[in-house]
Formats: sequence, C-alpha cells, structure tokens
Amino acid sequence: MKKVIVLSLLCLFVVSANAGIDVVSVNWKQYVGAVNDVLDGDGVVAANNWANLQAGGTSQTDLTLSSGTASTIDMTMTNPGGFGTAPESGYYDNTVFRTGAFVFANPLTLTLSDLSATFTTYDVIVYGTGFSGGEGGNQGAYSDGTSTYYMQRPNPADSSFIQSTDIDLGDGVDIANYVRFSGLTADTATITVSMVNVATGIGGFQIVGEAIPEPATMLLVGLGSLIGLRRKK
Repeated sequence: MKKVIVLSLLCLFVVSANAGIDVVSVNWKQYVGAVNDVLDGDGVVAANNWANLQAGGTSQTDLTLSSGTASTIDMTMTNPGGFGTAPESGYYDNTVFRTGAFVFANPLTLTLSDLSATFTTYDVIVYGTGFSGGEGGNQGAYSDGTSTYYMQRPNPADSSFIQSTDIDLGDGVDIANYVRFSGLTADTATITVSMVNVATGIGGFQIVGEAIPEPATMLLVGLGSLIGLRRKK
C-alpha cells in the first residue's frame, strides 16, 4: 500500500512539473540590425525565447514557448498598412513598442490557431505601436470579436507597461500601450486592430496559458491509477 501511495504522489509531482503556465511571445522588427529585439525576461508576463520577426514575417508555425519547446500554435497576419518604426529610439530600443505593423484605413487581423493542443485556457496580450501623439491622436481599437478595448499611445513616450481596460469610445480614450483578452478557450483566436484616429499598430503579442501536460506525464498518471486499483483488488 505504501508503494502505491508513493507512486501516486510521484505521478502527481510529474504532472505539476510539466503543466502550469507557459508563454508564447512574438515581436516584430522593421529591418535587420534594428535595436528592437525584445530581450529575455521582458513582457507583461516576463518570458524568454521571444520570436523577433523581421518585417514580412506574417506567417509562422509552431511558435516557441518560453520554456524553449515548440508549441502547436500557428500565426497568420493580414497587414495592409505595412511595417514602421517609432522614432522615440531612446525610450523604445529593445522593446516590443519600437516597431510593428501599422494600421491606417484598413484593419489588421491577427489569427492564432491550433491553440487547444498547447493550452487549456489562455490570455492574449496585444502590444500597441505607432507614433506617440497628443490628445486625440494615435488611437486604436483592439478586438477579439467579443470584447473591444481602446487605447492611445503615451505622449511623451513611455516604455513601462500600461494596460487599457477602456471599452467606451464615447468618454475619451485611455493612455495605454497594451490590452489583454482573458480566459479564452477557443482553438482559434482572431484579433482585429482598427484605427480610430490618425494611425495605430501592433508591436507584438504574448499568449499566456495553462499548459496541457505532456503525453508521457498522462501515461504515468494512468499507470499510478491502475496500480492503485490492482492493489485494492
């Protein structure tokens, strides 16, 4: 009986070690040599293994997790506004806010797919980019099809993380540089970014989720349960 208990506890330990929270982090840069690679440990949720994609990197498969392993998650982006780099280099070097896909008259869409094989539930954090503007300028709308948040780039430039929870365009737009869509469970998530005034953009994103245990982990759990049943018999 003691052996069964020890084995069961070992199985539970392996589950807890292999599950838990993991992160996918993606940043866009406009050109080779630009000082805007996001470094390890950065992000609203501090993460390693950021993907620093060159402009034009609008399609990626099996995005890398912060733990260094490949996920099942694929990304595609339609980007009619092209890429650009914000001029505030002293504030935004090596940050997700330095460069991104710009949005003018036509919306941008970011589609994340095959999420369910990596995460049971997840949040999507979307970082804004663009030129810092005064009151009334550089406002954007960020939507996952259910919730829509509005934000306006900080002026003067500010590289600290400022979340927008603004859902009412009628009472002004929050000064912020990221939005967070929480508690998502669908296998595919589509984020739409639209211009409200002047221009806006997306510098990058993070997917923060509860990781699904690896198949080997689930096998150990099943083995522990089976031994327990045989002992009872």
